[in-house]
Amino acid sequence: MNEQPAAVRVLHVSVRRIVEFLLRAGDLHSGFGFRKASRALEGANAHRRLQSSRPQGYLPEQSVSATFDYEGWQLKVRGRIDGIYPSPQCEIIEEIKSTQGPWEADTADPLHLAQARVYAALRLAQEPRELTRCRIVYYDLESEQEITFDHHETADSCREFFQKLLADYATWLETQVRWIELRDHQLREGSIPYGGFRGGQQAMAGTVYRAIRHGRRSFIEAPTGIGKTMGALFPAAKALGHGECDRIFYVTARTVGRFSARDALAELSANGMPLRASILAAKERICFCASAGKGCDLANCAVSKGHYDRVLAALREVLEGPPVWDEHRIAAVAREHQVCPFELSLDASQWADVVVCDYNYVFDPRAQLKRHFGEEAAGDTRHVLLCDEAHQLPDRAREMFSALLDPVKIEQVAELVRPLSSHLYRLATTMALSLGQSAVGGNLPDEVKSACEEFHAFAAEWMAANNSE
Repeated sequence: MNEQPAAVRVLHVSVRRIVEFLLRAGDLHSGFGFRKASRALEGANAHRRLQSSRPQGYLPEQSVSATFDYEGWQLKVRGRIDGIYPSPQCEIIEEIKSTQGPWEADTADPLHLAQARVYAALRLAQEPRELTRCRIVYYDLESEQEITFDHHETADSCREFFQKLLADYATWLETQVRWIELRDHQLREGSIPYGGFRGGQQAMAGTVYRAIRHGRRSFIEAPTGIGKTMGALFPAAKALGHGECDRIFYVTARTVGRFSARDALAELSANGMPLRASILAAKERICFCASAGKGCDLANCAVSKGHYDRVLAALREVLEGPPVWDEHRIAAVAREHQVCPFELSLDASQWADVVVCDYNYVFDPRAQLKRHFGEEAAGDTRHVLLCDEAHQLPDRAREMFSALLDPVKIEQVAELVRPLSSHLYRLATTMALSLGQSAVGGNLPDEVKSACEEFHAFAAEWMAANNSE
């Protein structure tokens, strides 16, 4: 009987991830410091308005991709160009970036230009021509003004730039491929720790494995003591080893649940089933400034200075060390390399087999891990979600998707900003007064909404101008 050839394994990566991973440099800045738009929906609407204003023949939202063979694997690089001005001689590849406040630099951000150059290389592979132009457009959401930077390129310059990035990324990819091949072999051969299943645990494990294999949901209720954490993680690890998924997320509502998952993963590794596991802690638990009682202050944080110049060396040490990366391991490496421990933990999570974290990092739109669940990450990996104590999720979801406006707290904010900005103080006071005079239930009254919007708009501008969080 002839054996079927093994399916070629595919690794997916976005253009943006490669560019940011390899080319970020310098200090770790706050979003306000870069004047980036924090209003994702407004930014998306702005993109559509700009695209609809372009001349006839303009091609918005063009997907590009290329697949490369690598040591028996395939690397699929993909991205989406904001817009193309087609031309048989010299196309324009347009990358639009929404900002909150005007773009004041004399040139485009090097990362944005690099992203456009890679898009141009992928586009030129599909539609060959000798010349192209990379256009970076910064659109101020407040003033609705555009600032444009054009960079002329040859096909060869874009291709050479992209090939250099791929060669640099391959040094990391090589490590990852070798790890996955070793990991998968051991996961397929491994057995459950403790010498066997507990009562009811095997049935639970079978249910979890089948749900993963067939892409279904499964809700499991089981008595205390059968080992539900291991009953979920063990079959998920098996599914990972058999190529049924690419990454496991174990989400929990409590710290004790995170510790339980960490211990179970350590047991699996000790029993010959190694898994790279990123145990994400809340920022305030791991931040060096916060632990010193100062709060996160990037402008005055020693490790934020030059963070990106040192972080890849720190990440390499994490990947080459013990496979379970809890807050103590991350903090130790971060101190050695003088980088932000929270950002290091997020970077490490992209190379992990299992990510253990709070519900917020998956479900809360304000705290969600964009590098795993954002638009740029879509299609990169096949995630498995193990939700511990799912009965707690409805209450947590209500907290995530509900807003509370407290006039007393807003008055406290007004007093805090009073010595800093008289105008900000007046806007905060107006907002507090409008709330105090209105019975707010579902929809905000117009006067409250207007006061909140004015405060938010000016506060964002003031914080950007003062490089503050």
